[in-house]
Amino acid sequence: MARIFISLIVKKYSLKPVKYQIAIQSILVGFVCLLSVLPVAINGRIVELSLKQALVFASMFSVAIGCVNAFVDLQSHETKLVYLVSGKRILSSMSILFVELFDVLLQSTLYFIVLHIWFHFLSSENGVGLEIFSFYLIGSIQYFLISYFLSYFFKSPMGSLAILLLFPILLQPFIERVVEPMTSYLFYNIVADTILGRASYLQLCVYALELVFSLGATLYLLIKNQEVK
Repeated sequence: MARIFISLIVKKYSLKPVKYQIAIQSILVGFVCLLSVLPVAINGRIVELSLKQALVFASMFSVAIGCVNAFVDLQSHETKLVYLVSGKRILSSMSILFVELFDVLLQSTLYFIVLHIWFHFLSSENGVGLEIFSFYLIGSIQYFLISYFLSYFFKSPMGSLAILLLFPILLQPFIERVVEPMTSYLFYNIVADTILGRASYLQLCVYALELVFSLGATLYLLIKNQEVK
């Protein structure tokens, strides 16, 4: 399995879609850095972007990792190939998911380092603690799992991206009018609140349940996708 893991890592970073995703995501992180020094006015009020707010945006960018990785897998049927090599559906699925999570953690950590250096030297802002960094990584994983799961479920990464982009715009206003207290427990609001350091204990409990459910549902789809018909 160790040989399979190394092979999957090498193959992943040699694929053009993954290289494009890393390049585009790096540009987006650079744009967030520029927002921290450019004057942005909202309703006549100058808003300065903080490091925590930048980390909220950076965690959202993990949606692209999930969509691109799912697209590559759906096109190459990598899960089936790993299953045929190993002969064990559950272990091969766990290996693939572990590689994907390793990719998310690696990219998220690199972007965190870039943002931390930028805000420390150019914006003269103190860094964040280990707690906020951990919540940032968990938030990145959550965004990745949601986009990866939806891409597999609908067999369409673009459909997954559209749902994640349109849900806050179209459905959140409806939820706020019908059951306003529920909006604070939507996953993207919890991710933002945990990184900004204002999440309640109940939100953290719901967050843990959402994360476990996302992880289990994604692993289930990976195992199911290995069925060779």
